[in-house]
Amino acid sequence: MKYLKWTSILIGTISVILICSGLYFVTQFSAVYPPMAKYHYSMNVMQLQKTIIDITNIQQNISYQLTDTVGSNENGFAYYMNVKIKDIDAEYEYTLKYNEEKKFWKQNTSSELDIISAFDNIHKTGGYKIEGKDVKKLIDIFENEIINKIEKNNTSR
Repeated sequence: MKYLKWTSILIGTISVILICSGLYFVTQFSAVYPPMAKYHYSMNVMQLQKTIIDITNIQQNISYQLTDTVGSNENGFAYYMNVKIKDIDAEYEYTLKYNEEKKFWKQNTSSELDIISAFDNIHKTGGYKIEGKDVKKLIDIFENEIINKIEKNNTSR
C-alpha cells in the first residue's frame, strides 16, 4: 500500500513537470523582455564596441564595463556592456546588447545595438520595459550622451 502511494505521488509529480514544461515551450513564455530601443549602424560589431569605448574614454562622466559574450561561431555572438552616466544629481545605468546583423546576401558589415535596461540609481526609476517609470527620459539621455556621438562617428567614416 505504501509503495502504491509513493508511486502515484511520483507519477503525479512527473506529470505536472512534463505538462508545465510543455506549456512553457508552447507559449514561449520567457522572463526576457524585448529591447526598449534598437539602433542600426553600418559598421561591424568590433567597430561599434570601439566607438562606444572611445566615447566613454573621452567623457569623464561616462564609464563602461564589458559583461558577457554569448553565442557561437555558427550562430554569431552577442555582446553585453553596462554603461554608467553620472550627472550632478543623477547616476544613470544602462545594459546594452550589440551584435552583427545577419544579412544573407551581404557580408556582416552592420551592427545592431539594443538597450536592454535603463535605470536612474539615485531616484530609483527605470526598468527593463519601455513602460517603466522615467524610461523614455532615460533613453533620451542615453541618446544624447552616446547614440548621437556614435551616429556622428558612423557618418564620418
